[in-house]
Amino acid sequence: MYSVQLIHVKEFVKSAKKKVEDFDEYDIGSLKEILRLAIDEFKINAKIEFDEEEEYEYIKLFRIEDEALLDKVLELAVNDGEECSISYVFEGNILREY
Repeated sequence: MYSVQLIHVKEFVKSAKKKVEDFDEYDIGSLKEILRLAIDEFKINAKIEFDEEEEYEYIKLFRIEDEALLDKVLELAVNDGEECSISYVFEGNILREY
């Protein structure tokens, strides 16, 4: 198990938003890129994959704690008080294996 301090998550989001070219908190592509960076930064066991046959992107999660952390990252990235979640970003295309 790992523990991630909220202050570290806030610092990460601030830094990640600068790394994403033309970051727009209302753009799904920008939010997916923030998630990719978070998966790498926090060494989360999750995979973002593309279904060639059905032509949609989905995320595969293996721990509920990881999903909660990624939801928090999105919430901080949007930062206008509105809730944002993995389910919203991936339009419900989530494969949970926990």
